[in-house]
Parts: sequence; structure tokens; C-alpha cells
Amino acid sequence: MRSPVKPKDKVTNEFITDLVHQENNKSLRKEEPQLKEFPTFTGEGEYDHMSFIKTNDILQEYYIITDELITARLNSVFEKSEDKYYDGMRQANGKNTCSRCKSEIVTKWENDSWRYKIVNAFENQLFYPEKEKPGTWFLKNV
Repeated sequence: MRSPVKPKDKVTNEFITDLVHQENNKSLRKEEPQLKEFPTFTGEGEYDHMSFIKTNDILQEYYIITDELITARLNSVFEKSEDKYYDGMRQANGKNTCSRCKSEIVTKWENDSWRYKIVNAFENQLFYPEKEKPGTWFLKNV
């Protein structure tokens, strides 16, 4: 049997009107990761934008965090050049959705140079017995 619907002023999440689900949502909110637990992203040096996006997707899925909360935190988790890029994007386009931010990050950072770095790093970690001793290779890659 469903619980009665709460009046709008008592609802903590306007999309959840069922009391049981509302209580579950409250308990998830208490367990929600703090801002310091979110990964930061600079877009400089050795960066991995896909790891950043996947981590945020996982946090959003497990804790049922709304898009608005994720996009509100982006200013705090972006640093250096990515922070400046995001500010410019927000000023040009207004309020952004989470999916738009993800696609903009992929468009900006996933380029030929990034692919080359990833492939090159992978190829440099391959072991060729004719080139070096196993112990030397292992210690170099640990």
C-alpha cells in the first residue's frame, strides 16, 4: 500500500512524493559524498577526463544525486584551465545540464593528442624480452 502524498512544502525532493521513497531519499542524502570526495579535474598535464566522468556518473547513480547538484559542484571540482573553460561555457550558454557538460568535456579533451599519449603510454609499458631484463622492466613499471 502506498503512503499518502505529502504537501508540496513538506516534500524534500519534488520528484518523489511517496513517503517511503522520500525517507529512502533522505537517508541517501545523509550518506551522500562530501565535496572533498569528488574527483577534481584540471585538464592539464597527464589528465584522464574519462575517469573523471565515470567517477561522477557512479557517484550520481549510487547516491541518486540530481543533475543540478552535480553541475552546481562542477565549479568547485574544476581547477586551473578547466575551471576557466567551464566558466566561459556557462556564461555563453547559461545553465548547463550534466549531460551537456560531459559532452563538452569529451569534445574539448578527447583529441588526437590525447589518444596518442594513451597509446604511447600503453606501448611503452609492453615487455619485450629482447630489449630488457624482466626485473628491470618490472621495477620501472611498478
